[in-house]
Amino acid sequence: MRLPEIPSAVAERLLGSGCPAIRYQISRDFHSPAAPDEDLRHTLAQSNDVQRLLQDGARLALNKHFSTVHGSTNHHLENILPMLLDRGVDASFPAFRQSFQPLLEQWNTSDFAQSHCFCQFENIVLAPFLLEAGFRDENLMDFTRRRLDLVSAFCGRMDFDLFGEQASYKGIPKAFQSRRVIRPELYENGAYQFPLIYDLYAYRAIYREAAPRERAQIDAVVRYVMADAYQRFPKGYG
Repeated sequence: MRLPEIPSAVAERLLGSGCPAIRYQISRDFHSPAAPDEDLRHTLAQSNDVQRLLQDGARLALNKHFSTVHGSTNHHLENILPMLLDRGVDASFPAFRQSFQPLLEQWNTSDFAQSHCFCQFENIVLAPFLLEAGFRDENLMDFTRRRLDLVSAFCGRMDFDLFGEQASYKGIPKAFQSRRVIRPELYENGAYQFPLIYDLYAYRAIYREAAPRERAQIDAVVRYVMADAYQRFPKGYG
């Protein structure tokens, strides 16, 4: 992730008085993009908040589970990873790579049976952050490409008929009975055919390096989510 363009005078002031994350990213983006200041890298890596995030992330990454990957707290991997990336810490930092490499070693494991709707969800959540960090492991890239094939094929049809009649489905909790229900055939065996926000993050991370065919697929997904019919969907698909 890169800082937005800012005036050079502001950059110099931030370089002199900013926190470790700001100073490192100013140095990297404005002074020496090819070779960021190693002292600033070290200071950032040793800062208290980065150390805490790395330690928490490393502990969770040792045992990849749905409950440690997906959630709204700062103790879930889907929040720890972007907080590190926002600070400029990625896979070019040995401590980051060491902390999160175990996730890739467990890539083909899941808490759920292969027929469960969440059997791929952990990897859908993790993929964009690992890609943005600079990981390009074979399993990660294969998963991303297979998912892009699936999602882009669905989006290319411009099919916005996602929702079924709630009366057709039994066992919906009372708290969700006012919500629209996505047709189950669109996520059988955990293969969500429609795009999730995590997919968009993942495609952003690989777009510049993607082959022409893959770029065309990503463009098809973007056209789908920018369509008026899609924009009228309830937040989070309801």
